[in-house]
Amino acid sequence: SLICIPLMFNDLVLKNVKAATVALGLVKKGSAEPFVICGSGFLVDPKGYVITAGHVSGKIKELIGICKAKKVEVERSIFMADPHEDRVDFVTAELDERVARHHQVQKPTGTTMPDDVDIAVCKVLAKVEDLPSLKVRKSDVTLYEEVAMCGYPRGSQSLNFTTAYIGIRLSPVVQFGRIV
Repeated sequence: SLICIPLMFNDLVLKNVKAATVALGLVKKGSAEPFVICGSGFLVDPKGYVITAGHVSGKIKELIGICKAKKVEVERSIFMADPHEDRVDFVTAELDERVARHHQVQKPTGTTMPDDVDIAVCKVLAKVEDLPSLKVRKSDVTLYEEVAMCGYPRGSQSLNFTTAYIGIRLSPVVQFGRIV
């Protein structure tokens, strides 16, 4: 789950996008350390609403079932870096188990809406008022337009707490490419 940003942006836009990008996954009950990372999401409201891909939400639900069968207690969570001048804090927040996921059973006659929309919305349980967030708006990108993409691709490989292989990585990955 990556967000694409047309390249007509400035440093502040990229900074805001990175601040609102979260990883989604599971923590063991009572822990704040990621147990499993399933993908990326984006805070779209300062009160803690997160939008993600439906398949990320589905994977989390599937893994909760597997953990439950193995008698491992887990909770849905988001993970995000909170940078300061002299350090980077890492924040974990539990998500409500209720998730709104779009499932189009049958495409209505005459509609041009795609029938493969892969989207889910969830909410941080804690009462918060000032989380960094993105404004969701319509964006008309064109084929082959250059974009920046931001997220945690490949889960635990792009949110890494060890120095093995790629080193510690807490900030979301930013990549550049074209719409194809």
